[in-house]
Amino acid sequence: KLEDYKGSIEDYTKAVQLDPEYAYAYNNRGVAKEKLEDYKGAIEDYTKAIELNPELTQAYANRGYSKKNLNDNFGAIYDYTRLIELNPQDSWAYRSRGDAKQNLEDFYGAIYDFTRAIEIDPKDAIAYNNRCWSKYKMGKYKSALPDCNKSLLINPKDGNTYDSRGDVNFALDDKKGACSDYKNAIANGYKQREKYLKSDEGAWCRNMPN
Repeated sequence: KLEDYKGSIEDYTKAVQLDPEYAYAYNNRGVAKEKLEDYKGAIEDYTKAIELNPELTQAYANRGYSKKNLNDNFGAIYDYTRLIELNPQDSWAYRSRGDAKQNLEDFYGAIYDFTRAIEIDPKDAIAYNNRCWSKYKMGKYKSALPDCNKSLLINPKDGNTYDSRGDVNFALDDKKGACSDYKNAIANGYKQREKYLKSDEGAWCRNMPN
């Protein structure tokens, strides 16, 4: 809790030395390693936790997250699928599996998972934005726009969603709407768009009156 992750790892290591069957200690040590971006070490601990307790849902969730950080999206999908099998009403698991599928450009599969996440939690703004983006990547611009709108209705300060909607509006030839979204994306923390607006490519928006 004090973000002393090295000290935390030392204590969890002592805990598993005293009790080698303590699944939660392995899982928690994995979390501490993950905070230090030691994803391989974290995965080893999550795997041990699962070996000791095959129904420890948080270990599957954590291992999937670490695998995704190592770009092992297939491995992440396996863990999120196992998590869904253990808890079919876990909206986060569906959304996370959708993220991994999206990374693999399996947009149909991603949309299915984001839809399931939304069915379970209709206020999941991230799932709406992610589904918007998958539809955009498939060229389904008109279908994507309502999802971005819904995401911003739930969370009107999400810079990432403004940027997604900007791309959708641009594809729909609504340049005024796209420019407004790009500027709102930056204003709400999505700084990646700044470079584009400062470039020659983004001059059309930079020079557009508010």
